[in-house]
Amino acid sequence: MALKLSADQEEKWEDFFFGRSGGHIDKAPAYPLLVCRNCGEPYIEGWDNRESLLPRQDLDASAERRVLRLSQERIIAMDEGDQDENLPLDNDIEIMDFNPETGELEDGPGEGIVSLQMLDLKKDQEERKSYVHRCECCGYRSHQYAEPITPVYPGDDALAAVATQALLEALPEPKGRSPQSPMKGRNLLVFSDSRQDAAFFSPFFERTSRDQAIRSSIVSALKEADEPSDLRALRDRVWRKLKEDGFQLYDRRDPSPMSSEVAKDRLLALLIAEFCSGNMARISLEAFGLVSVRYQGEERITARLKEAHPSHADLLPDVVRFLIDLIRRSRAINNFGGVIDLTDSSVWGEALASDRISWAKTDASGRRQRSLIPKGNSNRALWLLTEQLKIPKQEAADLLSDFWEQAIRTRNRTLTAHSSSGHVLDLAALQFTSGETEPLYRCSTCGAKSHIHLAGKCGAYRCSGEVSEVEQAERTAANEQNHYVYRYKGHPMSGIAREHTAAIGVRERTEIEERFRRGEVNLLSCTTTMEMGIDLGDLEAVFCRNVPPGISNYQQRAGRAGRRAQVAPIALMMARNNRYDQSQFNDVKSYLEAVPSPPYLALDNPSFFRRHQVSCILSGWLDHKLSGQQRTGAPKLVHVLGETLSVDDEKAIKADVETWLASENGKMNIEISERLIDLMPSNLSTIGFR
Repeated sequence: MALKLSADQEEKWEDFFFGRSGGHIDKAPAYPLLVCRNCGEPYIEGWDNRESLLPRQDLDASAERRVLRLSQERIIAMDEGDQDENLPLDNDIEIMDFNPETGELEDGPGEGIVSLQMLDLKKDQEERKSYVHRCECCGYRSHQYAEPITPVYPGDDALAAVATQALLEALPEPKGRSPQSPMKGRNLLVFSDSRQDAAFFSPFFERTSRDQAIRSSIVSALKEADEPSDLRALRDRVWRKLKEDGFQLYDRRDPSPMSSEVAKDRLLALLIAEFCSGNMARISLEAFGLVSVRYQGEERITARLKEAHPSHADLLPDVVRFLIDLIRRSRAINNFGGVIDLTDSSVWGEALASDRISWAKTDASGRRQRSLIPKGNSNRALWLLTEQLKIPKQEAADLLSDFWEQAIRTRNRTLTAHSSSGHVLDLAALQFTSGETEPLYRCSTCGAKSHIHLAGKCGAYRCSGEVSEVEQAERTAANEQNHYVYRYKGHPMSGIAREHTAAIGVRERTEIEERFRRGEVNLLSCTTTMEMGIDLGDLEAVFCRNVPPGISNYQQRAGRAGRRAQVAPIALMMARNNRYDQSQFNDVKSYLEAVPSPPYLALDNPSFFRRHQVSCILSGWLDHKLSGQQRTGAPKLVHVLGETLSVDDEKAIKADVETWLASENGKMNIEISERLIDLMPSNLSTIGFR
């Protein structure tokens, strides 16, 4: 989506069009719209060539990327575990002024001029691209993607994953499959025209499918529990829920599923990451009010603070919970007795994969340690107490100091000593309950939601907004109207997906196909390699991630479903956001009614036939060259010809070919190629090599 801007409109835009890039509306530039993945804050993207802000990069290759914030609010509401003490003040914010009708840059604000905040971009030296590193509204930093912001249409994988998951779950449970198979053995072929698309889609689908199943099981398990659950109890309840649908976990380096013991430890790490990484806080289980997290020792700490600070007794329960939440979401945690690996980037993401994250009372040492009481002007905790709750600064510092001393006491079991001379949250202190019966509060300014009231003040860093309780009717409506809540309160199943393309070695591909037949793999993300020729057993459905290039391709793919006379096979096709797919979608009746061209091959084609003869000989030599190699996956040219190809290397290869041709295997392959001529009609017996 691209926006045409206007200085006269309150929201700074007046028209739009749907598209993957910017363009023009009535000769005025229309800039691509981007939104925060976490809070939905809107931004626009343009390219600055020192004279104008262009809507597309191809209009001037030398132009530099700019990302501008549409909102005029000058807050940065940090609603996660991030508490950056170096956030820009208002006088540090850089503003870009330009004419929305022409894109021409101006020296300052004026009539008809749009003035927008310009984000600080960080340049990646390897990719030579500039990226946004933090949302200016909620402070979200992405641990999975290059940027925390995304186009309104974030790509085809997300939409395809939703459609694929819905189709798989809608299929009937197949007969004759093991009840321990993932998704009860349901199968689906997913076609892509691009090998790269097929390769990327399988891990994307498996991750999103797994995450939804885990979150749904958390919600269901806590709703059924009659008492608070610690981490191990929650893990066991979630495990039992997931195993009802044959849940399995795989190590990325091992083709076999993890054993139950290893998988349960891995699930424990994923559960901890769900609640301790601060990732995607606006669409988390806590933000939707589905899960509530409390702590052992929380009440004892509160009681001691009430004795020391009686004038703030009413605030202290929420303040204590807020401070422990702050430490938890910064991922300052222990390793739970060595069960979890705090350096595993596949669990925590690259940014949080560290065993050095901790907190100190004051005087933090090292990049990974934070101070509860800052040396500088403020941090999130001190800012909340002084600016939002209006507690005098020295009194607020004393309160934080007293909280720290109580939290690190052994009997309170809240914070535990860390090797970095700091402290971290003891994961054994976590207590989980369903949050659906607790009040949920939302800020009227930044939109952050929380179970904590804080005297009606928002807890997001540098947000001065006030909170009000979310109506129960709105929370009930979200069960059907909010995609995430609907999925988390539903029954999504976790599927296993694998790539099936020409890049996969023959042995590995054969094993994947066999596991697919048995129902151990639910989804094959494939290209045209699967259009014909491979028997995968009973298939009830296929999914095309794009409109196939011709009706014959569509018929081959759709025909994979229902080959054995199953009832009502399904072929689902998705039109991607490109010209070809959209044009075919707009006239899909004509596309489906098109008649495929009959296959045709002219036998009177010496060039084609002789190439086939040469390939028979060459295949034998390649087998000879690659024999004895232990590599997995498809071989590459470098495995045959070596790292370099000098004149001497060419001579050596030529000599090797000649030696092999004179061998018994070489002569046998030559004979095979010559015998091909005998299969041709008599009038074409001269077109091949003899």
